[in-house]
Amino acid sequence: MIHPNCKYLDIYPYTWRHLGELMEFLNPRRKTLYILHDQGIICKAADSDNKACVLPFSKYQSEEFPSCRLFELYPDIDEIHVLEYAALVHYYTSVQSISLEEKNTMQYLDFITDYYSCHKGIDIYSRRKCSGTFYRKALDYAGKFLKDRQIVFFVVTKAEFIWFDVVLLVENGTITEIRTLDTLKSEAWYTSPCPALDEAALKLTEKFSRPVRIIHYEHEALPLLTAFWENYCV
Repeated sequence: MIHPNCKYLDIYPYTWRHLGELMEFLNPRRKTLYILHDQGIICKAADSDNKACVLPFSKYQSEEFPSCRLFELYPDIDEIHVLEYAALVHYYTSVQSISLEEKNTMQYLDFITDYYSCHKGIDIYSRRKCSGTFYRKALDYAGKFLKDRQIVFFVVTKAEFIWFDVVLLVENGTITEIRTLDTLKSEAWYTSPCPALDEAALKLTEKFSRPVRIIHYEHEALPLLTAFWENYCV
């Protein structure tokens, strides 16, 4: 989906810094309870906000682990990760020693996710099962819009101004370049009320000689994306 040698060009910092906030809508953070044990003896339990959690037991046995009870005690927890101390050390040591130079972005994310979830001594309990990582699901969904020699122009506007945008150049169904409207070399796109997006699309077509597909959201409508992805990524 993303070419191993994908180019990142003309990234306008003012709009690009909003990527983190946008991702909170696209990929709502799953709150996790982490339990660290040493050969079955519980050492520490804390959630993903680093808040200590009290457990109703002091030893861990995978075949008798009361995950349902913990989900009842902590209704805001989405996942429970039980980590054996030696296994965690081995995971971080081994993952840093494996050569990943030949992997592209998605292959790397898939590898890290699978290696963690399948690593001996790391047990994951989920309140609800997801059929894939957010990144894989997002790219699979985006693949529906990616046509050969096309530009995908994703833009979010807020109060008539461009709040976030990304310009994706596609070759053979693969993203080869990631840019923003800064590629048109004019700050007016960001510092003035947003002109017709069709005008921006026309200028992109003139510059790259290929058709443009616009995907436009108003900032106030972004919470709708959260509900969509929660259903799509199940």
